[in-house]
Amino acid sequence: MELNEVREHPAEVGLIGCCLLGGIDTFAEVANLTTKDVFTVEIYQQAFEIMSEMARNGSAIDCSTIMVSWERKFAARCPEAIWLASDYAASAHNWPYYREVLLEDYGKREVVRTAAETINAANAGGKSFNELKAMLESVDLGIEIRACLEGQDPLRDAYRKSLREQLKKGDSLGGLSTGLRRFDSLTGGLPLGTMSVVAARPSEGKTALGLSMLYKMCFELKIPCLFVSIEMRRDAILNRLASMATRIPARKIKNLDLTEGEKLKMKGFIDSLSENPLWFAEAPGATIDEIDRLVRVATKRHQVACVFVDYVQKIRYVGPLKQRFEQIEDTSQKLQALSQRHGCHVCAMAQVNRKSAEENRAPRASEISGSDQIEKDAEIVALLHRPKSEDGFRGEEANIILSKIRDGEPGIVKVRFDGAHVQFVDPETNIKSEDIPTQKEK
Repeated sequence: MELNEVREHPAEVGLIGCCLLGGIDTFAEVANLTTKDVFTVEIYQQAFEIMSEMARNGSAIDCSTIMVSWERKFAARCPEAIWLASDYAASAHNWPYYREVLLEDYGKREVVRTAAETINAANAGGKSFNELKAMLESVDLGIEIRACLEGQDPLRDAYRKSLREQLKKGDSLGGLSTGLRRFDSLTGGLPLGTMSVVAARPSEGKTALGLSMLYKMCFELKIPCLFVSIEMRRDAILNRLASMATRIPARKIKNLDLTEGEKLKMKGFIDSLSENPLWFAEAPGATIDEIDRLVRVATKRHQVACVFVDYVQKIRYVGPLKQRFEQIEDTSQKLQALSQRHGCHVCAMAQVNRKSAEENRAPRASEISGSDQIEKDAEIVALLHRPKSEDGFRGEEANIILSKIRDGEPGIVKVRFDGAHVQFVDPETNIKSEDIPTQKEK
């Protein structure tokens, strides 16, 4: 590329120039948020790859070292458009501006590419309207994050910044609080970018436990949450949340058998839905790709931090795998990957087989139905167990068996099941009347 052609790609030469001026520290920041895909010009892609290799080797990054590395790699003289890029950039601190421009151009290219593929597919025939729509919705304007913090100083500074931000939050948790104190104490909260699993036998309360966490997080702690329901209808989920909020028995809400006072409390709950950061997706028969698109929209537009999926074995598989355990394994891996890709926590409900019930004991992680991959992918595995009494009925006592905590020791969390309101709470939890929402004055 000749120097007079630099004007046609100012953002690309500018970003390369910033990296050469700022050295390995600046490149570490840029590479942590950018890939070579944002560049359209081949020599800038090559320059980015060479600097990535230099950073991995701990080499200094500047004009002279990239010239030497270029000649060693390609057996050719480094183009002027590369080693003079630092003159164009002026300051290393300008890199966020150039990156933003490149991402804008990259996003436009992705839209055009996907639109062209969709038009060609439509003209060729063989795809349904829903399949063509899915192709258009699959455009992902994000850039895959690749950490490149091999340098000692950037790694130190990034870790120090993370600890300072945690201290500013005023708590000792490294992840999102579930509102269950003993659970949070053992796990440190639900870490962003990871997946946890809440598993139980059929009809034992996995959805109720997930909703109990959701209610605490979203309605009390104001953490933006998304609930993806593949099994239950929207109104059934909201009925349960309403019961938790108003303390009206869930059965009365379901049957609309309400007193005048209870009607006012219900109106208060309905009003609160517009104030609390809750998003809901009723998704029967959803595939993992459809869930991925929902999560992408929720995290980008609404800053959703925690996504509840109810439940893993209900996610519809579309693909070449024929064995059921392979399908669930693939689904689990993709759920874990989307939590990393979108920077949220995924709390996936899962079903445990009935073997433990037949043997009258607590469930084990190895008994999660379908595939042991679910346990492998999870950061935290929480198994719900509600022991039966001598007469064969389950009471209020329940245990959450934390069989896996990736950065901690397993343990047992004792909780109480409030059957009237279909909610799991800390054993000593008392609901105050002033916490119950009432209808707002118009």
